[in-house]
Amino acid sequence: MNYCFVSGEIISPINYSFVYNSKKHMSVLTFTISINTFCGNRTQFTVKAYDEKADFVYRFFSEKDFVCICGWINSKINIIIEEIEHISST
Repeated sequence: MNYCFVSGEIISPINYSFVYNSKKHMSVLTFTISINTFCGNRTQFTVKAYDEKADFVYRFFSEKDFVCICGWINSKINIIIEEIEHISST
């Protein structure tokens, strides 16, 4: 498993949806985060959360929030949230 720690700005609307016919998850949430690299470039990643974590993110976070995420990277280069915190809001 590839753990990662990233901080950046949520740059897309937060999309929350229910998962049908799944024995593993009931809901999924996705958004895009923009990260500044050491070279000064901006990199974008799709971030996902499932079930209770999806509910938490949907309630307390919004577009343009700066966040710090602890999670792991799956085979599709998406970041799956384990923990998330506010850095600041605009």
